[in-house]
Amino acid sequence: MSAKEAYRREQSRQTQIITDAINKAITDTATQFEAPMMNAVAGALVAAQGHMLASVPKAHRKAMQSAMAKQLPRAIASAKGSASIAQTVTIGGKTH
Repeated sequence: MSAKEAYRREQSRQTQIITDAINKAITDTATQFEAPMMNAVAGALVAAQGHMLASVPKAHRKAMQSAMAKQLPRAIASAKGSASIAQTVTIGGKTH
């Protein structure tokens, strides 16, 4: 296995572990409410993303944001089949 393949495999492994931990935290927190509002979950994820990006040196931050933006469509597509029922989200008076 090449160094690049090993790196990608390790990144994938760590990504899955962290994804599972975040999903568990959201699910466990939901026991405190009827259901977590999607707006609150989104806000928490954006805040966590902001904290993570703030820890990246400024010279590399834009590249990290770009890499994250490129991964989002794939993450949405892979989650579509496994997503549970979501609440209606209202943004700026428009229901989504």
